Amino acid sequence: MAMSHTMKHSRAFRQCLPSSTTSFHTGCNVCPERQLRCLQATEVKSAGPVLALTICNGLLYSICQSGALETWTELGLHPASNRKMWTGMASASTTAMAVVSDKSGDALIATAHKDFKIRLMRTSGSHVMSIKSSGVLPPLYQYIHNWAIERRYVQSWRHGKKRAWMEHTDTISAVAFSADRNLLYSASWDRTVKVWNLKEMRCAESFKAHTDSINAMIVSADGLVFTGSADKSIKVWSRRRAAPAMSARGRNVKHSMVAAFHNQQDAAVNALVMSSDGQFLYSGCSDGQIIVWRRSSLGWRKKSVCPSELLRAEEKLHGHARAILCMDILQTKKESSKDSWLLFSGSADKTVRIWRCMERISSQESGAQAVMVHECIAVMKGHSGPVRSLRVDELQRPCAGVAFTGGLDGRIIMWMISIADDADRPSMCSSMFLPDMKWKQN
Repeated sequence: MAMSHTMKHSRAFRQCLPSSTTSFHTGCNVCPERQLRCLQATEVKSAGPVLALTICNGLLYSICQSGALETWTELGLHPASNRKMWTGMASASTTAMAVVSDKSGDALIATAHKDFKIRLMRTSGSHVMSIKSSGVLPPLYQYIHNWAIERRYVQSWRHGKKRAWMEHTDTISAVAFSADRNLLYSASWDRTVKVWNLKEMRCAESFKAHTDSINAMIVSADGLVFTGSADKSIKVWSRRRAAPAMSARGRNVKHSMVAAFHNQQDAAVNALVMSSDGQFLYSGCSDGQIIVWRRSSLGWRKKSVCPSELLRAEEKLHGHARAILCMDILQTKKESSKDSWLLFSGSADKTVRIWRCMERISSQESGAQAVMVHECIAVMKGHSGPVRSLRVDELQRPCAGVAFTGGLDGRIIMWMISIADDADRPSMCSSMFLPDMKWKQN
């Protein structure tokens, strides 16, 4: 299959000029208590511009603009199964992906496509080559049930076309599973979020979430849905549960907005990620900044709490020259009681920055208080185009992790990273590359 390096971009994404150097630069403001090491970097060529990456059951899943779904072994990037799904069809172009592991250990894959449909697949955890289709959303029977009722059709705000209420009318930008794996959320540039009941394979709810395109969406462990939009706002949605007898079938599932927070920098929100403890939310913006939000310890569902106090902007991280396109978090807390993690951010400036997020004790007049400190400690350069997606994962050995970055240049790069405690300044140990890659150290 011929690989295409051209892509029709939205106003948020734009192709950049190529570069041939892969490097790892350490930042200047490095926490002296830690050391960052790049152990290994390996590059592979994908079937086209990489739009999404995710990790499940020790496998890396990637989707490309061409519609190819590829699976790779997590360490080494050896192809586990090169599956080109729906190639040659008008609906082949893929826009978003989510993968989760169910109770049986199988992987459930949801991919969104340019025909505004969501394809579901299931793969065995022990036999990755066995990938089977599980269905398409919306299902045919829901079309038949609604086709003759005029009030169940909606009009696209950008294209003017009418579609059934359970259909998206524009590009699906994000998909995410609920914590119990029973619901699938999809967000779109049509400004709506749709809730899919996976047991009954139907659209259970659709609601308008923003006044402009939705670019990012995440679902927290406690069931809250966070959406980020080109209208420069972040909104929080809570699910209202019905009586136990009815909620078991997924009926009467309704979502209401808990709070809305607007970006003070007047920039669109392109990416969202949350810390593992759920206390910090990071939003990546179109102006290259990352805003750090701290969640309140008060209950989100208490009506007596002012919505503006539920999420508070604490800090702005500067460093990227262009829009933030993706983010992920690697937890580094081991034996210490202090919270610590690494924030990875990918940008249209072709770089990935690593930010140290660490809890420190600040002495104030009111007494010692714990505050989170964020520092850029490294910059990874290896892509010749915007870094569209990234995923990080922990390794078996202490204080080590692996980062996968996918770009619109069609490359997937694996970075193996270690955090060491026995250094006064940042340094890097030996590295391993493919023959066509270069190592550059400051």
